Amino acid sequence: MKLVTETGLNDPLLKFSLFPNSQNLYLRNLHEVVLSFLAYCIIYEYLSAPLLDIILPLFFLGRKRDKQLAQWKDLKTSTDKKKKQSFLNYKVHVVTMVQCILSIALVLPTLNLQFGLNIIYFQDDFITMIASVTAGYFLWDLYVCLKWFELFQMEFLIHAICSLFVFISAMHPNYQNYVSKFLLFELSSPFVNINWLFSTLMKEFDVQIPMILNALNGILLMTIFFLVRICWGWSCILVMAYQVYSKKWYADPNFPKTVMIITFSINMALNTLNCVWLSKMVKIAKKMAGVGTKKKVI
Repeated sequence: MKLVTETGLNDPLLKFSLFPNSQNLYLRNLHEVVLSFLAYCIIYEYLSAPLLDIILPLFFLGRKRDKQLAQWKDLKTSTDKKKKQSFLNYKVHVVTMVQCILSIALVLPTLNLQFGLNIIYFQDDFITMIASVTAGYFLWDLYVCLKWFELFQMEFLIHAICSLFVFISAMHPNYQNYVSKFLLFELSSPFVNINWLFSTLMKEFDVQIPMILNALNGILLMTIFFLVRICWGWSCILVMAYQVYSKKWYADPNFPKTVMIITFSINMALNTLNCVWLSKMVKIAKKMAGVGTKKKVI
């Protein structure tokens, strides 16, 4: 099977491969999946708490500061189940923020890839690295969802499994020219994490977030979420489906029918879920703005 490369970018981690001459991309890039998984484990276990110790006190201002600092210290050291889960959630959000920033940085140089590249035969070392590193993250995500299933529940576990399947499959290679296009979804993730942080700090620590700051993040979150996860998400998967049909890629003996059916199904399901999440965001925003509430007649 003749593969085509396009980005012209090198994989800086390829020199560490245990199987550098292997034609099997799973073997050749296995170390990147493992290194990525271990890196996120290290960030979670050893780096997230020190980072939180630096970031959170920046929000603790005024007369409540000492009380809030004491609350944070208690949250970190408490053996109470609910408090331990809350601290775990803070650490998980640090990891997800690192992941989305890294993903955005990696995909930006690849955005010039054409839609028309053959999803069966296009393979690029840099794209394979992106898929491998992302697979390592979702492997960590799966581990976290299984270990603390009581906290994250079935929907997050299913999301981790589906996402891991998509990026592991891309290493075959399959649909590599769409890897960075799918990862553009992460453009909304920093705002999702900031929104979670603001909401949690207000609820758990009685932190007063400036209304203008909260509103600005909310507007950016909904706008970017709509553009990248709804508009771009649906367009991307529909263009991909159209190409498979119009260019008759499905008739190629090497076309991975089962993988593509599962991938299409996963993306359709996630895109639908994104629509549900956006509708919930809009409802919350309307409620906070007082839209649709009836005024009392005195």
